[in-house]
Amino acid sequence: MQRVSASRRRPATPASPPVRLRYLLAIVVAGWGGVSLARQARAAFDLHDAAAKAANYALCMVGPTGPKLLREGADEYARLLERRVVAAGPKDRPFARCAALGEKVGLSRALHELEASAFREYFDGSAGDHEVSELTFDRSKLDELAGSAGLFAPASLEALIIPERHAEEASHPREPVRPAVGRGLPPQRSLYRSAVSYGDTWVVEMGSGANAERLISHNRGLHFERVSGRAEPGPSGPCAPSPEGVGFSIILSEADETVLVSRNAAGSSRMTKLAARHERVEAADCDGSGFLALLDDRKSKARRLKACSLEGVCVEVPLPTLGERPLPSELDVAWVGGDIVLAASEGRLTRVTTSRDRGQTWTPWVLAFDGRELLPAASRAAPRRLLHVDDEVLLHGVSERGQPYLVLASHDHGASFSASLKSADLDEEEKLVRRE
Repeated sequence: MQRVSASRRRPATPASPPVRLRYLLAIVVAGWGGVSLARQARAAFDLHDAAAKAANYALCMVGPTGPKLLREGADEYARLLERRVVAAGPKDRPFARCAALGEKVGLSRALHELEASAFREYFDGSAGDHEVSELTFDRSKLDELAGSAGLFAPASLEALIIPERHAEEASHPREPVRPAVGRGLPPQRSLYRSAVSYGDTWVVEMGSGANAERLISHNRGLHFERVSGRAEPGPSGPCAPSPEGVGFSIILSEADETVLVSRNAAGSSRMTKLAARHERVEAADCDGSGFLALLDDRKSKARRLKACSLEGVCVEVPLPTLGERPLPSELDVAWVGGDIVLAASEGRLTRVTTSRDRGQTWTPWVLAFDGRELLPAASRAAPRRLLHVDDEVLLHGVSERGQPYLVLASHDHGASFSASLKSADLDEEEKLVRRE
C-alpha cells in the first residue's frame, strides 16, 4: 500500500457562505427604496387630501375666490376675511359653519365660533382679544408635504388646491362702498339743522337766530356754498320746512336744566324739561313732527336718547347695543319723518342702525362706511355725521371749511348708503386720501 505524501495533498476548499454579501446589500437597498417610495407615496396621498381640505376651507371662509387666492398666496385672502368680520352683526358668528373644516386644516374650532365683535378688526383695532390673521391658513404645511412626496410630488402645487364638488361655499364679501367727495358743510356740530329741497337744489340752515347760517347746494348735497342774507328760499325756522312757524328751540332754565320749547301750528308754545344740569345735548335733529336728542350724562358717562312731540311730550328711547361693549364715543342721530337713524363711528368704520317704532326695535347694524382700505389712518374726513333733507339722509365727514370730506347718501331713511350723488369726483377722493 503506497502512502501519499503530505506535500501532494490538495488543500481543503473553504465552505461558501449561505448568502453572498452583494445579494444582501442589494436586498437592503431594494427594501430601503421600497420603504422610501412608500413614504413618498403616502406623503403624496396626504398632500392631495390636505390640498383638497384647504381648498374646501378657503371656499367656506371667503367664498368662490377663496381657493384661487389661497393658491396665489395673495393678501386679498386676509382682506376678504376682514370684510366678512366687519360686515357682520356684533353677535354674529361669521365663521362658525367652517369650524369643522378649520379643525381639519389644523386651526382651532373655538376660534371659528367667536362672535364678530371678539376680533380687533371689528372696532378698527381699538378692542377685541383676537385678530383675523389667526384664521389664515398656513401654506407651509402643504409645501412641507410636497417636499416629502419626492418622485410623486406634483409639478405645480397650485393644481391640487381645488375644492371638492360637495364643499360648502360662502357668498363673496361685498366690496366697501366708495364714497363721493363733498365740500361746504361746517365742521362744528349744530343742534338745529333745518333743510328743504327744490329738486336738485338743497337749502340747509344751521343754528338759529343771529347764529344761523344758510347753505345751498345745486347737486343734491355734494357741494354746499354759504349764502349771505335770505336771498335764497329755505326753511322757515329750526327744523321746520313749513311756513307756519312750527318748530323747536332749546333754552337753559334758571336751574341750568335744558328745556325744549315746542311751537305748534296754532301758535302756542310748550316748555318741557329735556336734560338735567349734569347732562349735555350731544346731538339733535328734528323736523315738523318731532325733536330727537342724544344726551350725555357727564356723571355716569351714560347716553340717553329722547324723542319729543310738538305737544311737548318727551319719551325716552331705548338705545341699541353694539355687542358686549358700550357704543362708540362718536355718535350722531337723524329724525326722518318719525324714523330714527343712529350712526356710530369707530376709527375708520361707521355703522348705522334705524328704528321705525321709536326705539322699541332696531334694525341690525349696517356697515355704511369701511375706510380701512381707503384711508391710511383714522380720519376726520371719514363719514360720521348725519344730515337729513326731506326723506334723504347724508352721511358726511368733518373737515375744515372749504376742505373736502367723504360723503354717502341714503334714499331709504338710513337702511342703506351709497355714493349715488351727482358729480362724484373719484380723482378728488384720491387726492383727499393722499393728503390724509
